[in-house]
This record gives sequence, structure tokens and C-alpha cells, in this order.
Amino acid sequence: MTLAAGILLSNGYLSILVSGQIYKGPLKGLCVPFLSCFACPLAIFSCPIGALQHFMAIRTVPLMLLGGIGMLGVTAGRMTCGWLCPFGLLQDLLHRLPGPKIEIPGPLRNLRYVVLVGLVLIVPYWTGSPWFSKLCPAGTLTAGIPWVIGDYTGAMVLGDIGSLFLLKLLILGAFLSIFSRMGFVQFQVGS
Repeated sequence: MTLAAGILLSNGYLSILVSGQIYKGPLKGLCVPFLSCFACPLAIFSCPIGALQHFMAIRTVPLMLLGGIGMLGVTAGRMTCGWLCPFGLLQDLLHRLPGPKIEIPGPLRNLRYVVLVGLVLIVPYWTGSPWFSKLCPAGTLTAGIPWVIGDYTGAMVLGDIGSLFLLKLLILGAFLSIFSRMGFVQFQVGS
């Protein structure tokens, strides 16, 4: 039920099927409490991580966004990653499949925070470009692949898509296979 609410909350823009354009209305200024790619064809709201790196890229401190993320973290903790975020739930479900599991060794688990802070805060501030969004596996799954399949831009020929898209597919594959226990969160629903 909560997964359905999360998907409908963030992906209810069906006009894309007619217009071929993403929603650019006033609701894009609001963030949902989970990964929801701005470029997803059905997305109505924005992703808090994408919004945070956008503000870092333009060198502005988003006090309301930080306050909202902080309040969510204090009240719900990491619960939204397993109960509302479609990507987090997919990772949890894949982790439950039988087969070998790769556990990240203890000291390397903190590397996820270095990557997150580096790609979301430092690199966008330094380069002025949202690099986390360019590499985000959830964005690849919910936006990149649908745009290629829908061929809204006419770039269906693989050579026209580019090497960045292939890199994004490799990162998505790694997160869905090797790191299927939510590499950034380490939270498992129902355990």
C-alpha cells in the first residue's frame, strides 16, 4: 500500500504520453521524501537529493530543504527508503532472492557517506553541475531507461545515446545486483 502511494505521489503525470514533455509546473518546486528523478517522464515532484545538489551547484544554501530533510530524518529515520522509495523497495526485494550475497566489509561501509557527500555537495559546488543526478541509479531506472524506450528525443540508436548512459546502466546494474541491500541505507524491510 505504501509503495503504491509513493509511486502515485511522485509519478502521476500522464500527459507525457501525449505531449512528450516532462511536467514543469509549480509542484516541481516541492520534494517528495525519497528518490524521485526530476527527469522521470511521469514525475510531478522533485527529488530531495537532486534539489540539494542543484542548490550546491548554484552556490546557495537551501535552508527549507535542509530543514525538511532534517525533520524527516528525526521523525522517520531511514523508513522512507524501504517503505516509500520505489528504488529502495526494489533493492530490498532483490536482496530477498536466493543466491550469493556480497556484504560490504565494515570499514568500507562508511565510504557510502563519502561518495554521497562528495557527489551531492562537493562536486556540484566545485563544478556547478549536478553529477549525482547524472549517475544516479534510481534516475537511470525511472527516467533514463523510460526516455530511451519511449524515444521522446529520437535517440533510440545506441550510438546516439552515448557512453554516459552506458556508464549509468553499469552503475544501475551494480546497485541492483551487488549492492541490492541498499548500499546507502543498509535497512531491510521486515527484518
